[in-house]
Amino acid sequence: MGLCGVGAIPGHAASPPQVLVVAQSLDDITSLDPAEGFELSSLQVFTNVYQRLVQPDSVDPRLLVPTLASSWQPGPMPHSLIFTLREDARFAAGHPCGRRM
Repeated sequence: MGLCGVGAIPGHAASPPQVLVVAQSLDDITSLDPAEGFELSSLQVFTNVYQRLVQPDSVDPRLLVPTLASSWQPGPMPHSLIFTLREDARFAAGHPCGRRM
């Protein structure tokens, strides 16, 4: 027999002790592609999902420090760079990333 006419029953759950739970609306996300996403929610996801090649230094944000890259140099074309990845760099599945991209 079906449950016709039965309304939704609100659920309640307690957060585990010593755990901060943050809830956020994600309706502003237009893309999870780092080349296209620009809105606040996408940028927050990028920080947690993608590892950067380089990032600003925490003490002096004017400086870039390597993260996934071990080094970089000017590329052969104008406005291009060649990144060398860390030897231990791996994709999420565990496969090696390679040396250059």
